Amino acid sequence: MDFKSAVIAVVITVTGVQAAGVPPASAVHSPHLSTVENRATNQITLQELLDRVSVVVHNSFPKAELLVASGESPSGPTRDMSHVTDWRFIYSTGADLGIKTVEVRATLSGQISRPINYKASWRGALPFRGSISLTPTDAYNILQEMGHREAYKYVALVTPLVGEQRRQYHFNRQIEGGCDGYAVGIDDHIAGPICDGGPLF
Repeated sequence: MDFKSAVIAVVITVTGVQAAGVPPASAVHSPHLSTVENRATNQITLQELLDRVSVVVHNSFPKAELLVASGESPSGPTRDMSHVTDWRFIYSTGADLGIKTVEVRATLSGQISRPINYKASWRGALPFRGSISLTPTDAYNILQEMGHREAYKYVALVTPLVGEQRRQYHFNRQIEGGCDGYAVGIDDHIAGPICDGGPLF
């Protein structure tokens, strides 16, 4: 697929805004836990992964800013956020010409792929600035306290371009960037539907 086709393919369902340049994504531990559960013991935190990816990106683009971090559970929808291991990070380079967007795929095991550069800008979110003061597990616990105990496949970090422009986690069941889930504010811990008047991606 060429880059133009990839741009068309990625449409954020909630707003109808095209996300240019980004191809779609297809606790305490005991030694008695299963192999799947036990892999969390070898994970780094999302903040640590973000720090490592940022170093890679800033080596080539010192002014780059994170736009979206989108995580996926390879095994499908889950209630255990440690299973959301595969992440992709989208950066704006801040350049007027040449490479404008960088995508890096990485996992919580610390593996980081070679950056993919795009000449088109990514639209759909404001820069995501500051450290991650709330983990995916903590954010999911907030949803559980509200009575939302659904399993989710996708988790994203985003500052929406529309709606309430605050740093949020988005939890989606089956559609990355879709309406089928909830948003949790990273700083204010306020939660609500992504759609139906709630925060928008």
